Amino acid sequence: MGGDAAPPPPQTTPKSADKGPRRRARGGKSGRRKKSAAGSDFRCALPPYYRDTVAAWLRDDCPSLDVGGLVVGDARTTATLWCKSSGVLAGTPFFDATFDALGDCTVAWLRREGEHVDATGGKVAVATVSGPARKLLLGERTALNALSRASGVAT
Repeated sequence: MGGDAAPPPPQTTPKSADKGPRRRARGGKSGRRKKSAAGSDFRCALPPYYRDTVAAWLRDDCPSLDVGGLVVGDARTTATLWCKSSGVLAGTPFFDATFDALGDCTVAWLRREGEHVDATGGKVAVATVSGPARKLLLGERTALNALSRASGVAT
């Protein structure tokens, strides 16, 4: 009984266990991105004063003398918002609030907040904005800055 006993067999681990912790691909097992909650209205997450913030942005961005408005006037027109890079659409409440604050403008969304927009095949129409040309030009910079920033963070 002394020294003839064979040493215990080495313990083996399953092949998958020796690779360290596994991480699931983004968006679950399929590798696709998770979609936002169906029908979620992200406006409910905003503070009640977000429209005041947008109005302050407009005060900072709008010129005291609107020379562009003198050139284009108040003729009704429609502009299309194009997405040229793939990413998550975010910031639509700020975009809407910008044109609401200017008045007499309508935004029609072709994509939803939180939706992944795939622009690998070329630019994709995301929304249209209708209203007086002067007001579209006044709100363009503010609305696009907010949308670009929020979409960049969300992506």
